[in-house]
Amino acid sequence: MTIKEQAELGLPLEGIEIIDAHAHLGLLSKFYLNEPTAEVMIKEMKRLGIKRTTISPHIGLTYSAFAGNQQMRETIEQYPSWFLGYITINPHHPDKITQELDTYWGKKGIVGVKIHPTGHNCHIQDTKYHPLWEYANQKGMLILSHTWYGTICTPRLFAPLAEKYKNIIFLLGHMGGFYQGIREAVEVARKYDNIY
Repeated sequence: MTIKEQAELGLPLEGIEIIDAHAHLGLLSKFYLNEPTAEVMIKEMKRLGIKRTTISPHIGLTYSAFAGNQQMRETIEQYPSWFLGYITINPHHPDKITQELDTYWGKKGIVGVKIHPTGHNCHIQDTKYHPLWEYANQKGMLILSHTWYGTICTPRLFAPLAEKYKNIIFLLGHMGGFYQGIREAVEVARKYDNIY
């Protein structure tokens, strides 16, 4: 049976290693989420044939990046074979960015950074992100960012960042959200080797 046929039948995908690179954990006030716990996520991962999932808890994208990072670390320590983690950075605390990165970067299971410019209401090119760019560029880190067309994190805004910070791998979450955003995401990904 092909992977396409497995997917169409709702079967776990076999013959391919799937790592979900963009997932969240916990409640979010804007959307209904049925039991958004690690245990429920693992159950669904098994059902779908997903080997591992990379998480950034919702609480870190809305209320407190510090609390989100603690929840992320606790989850990947409790379920190391199922979860990888992103360090969430809130740019409104530029004096604490380096400290937060030093706390988590290099620890087992941590694969990069997650930012949410609209969730934190901070334009992707705002200088508040500067400590993150410098640190990530020096370490060659992966940064997953929420992107959405026509907002403060539309995909085309990543072009000058990719040009300047060549050692950062930028992963554009949602590919800009819809048709125009997807076109922008494809354009910048074609132009810059460090944008995906």
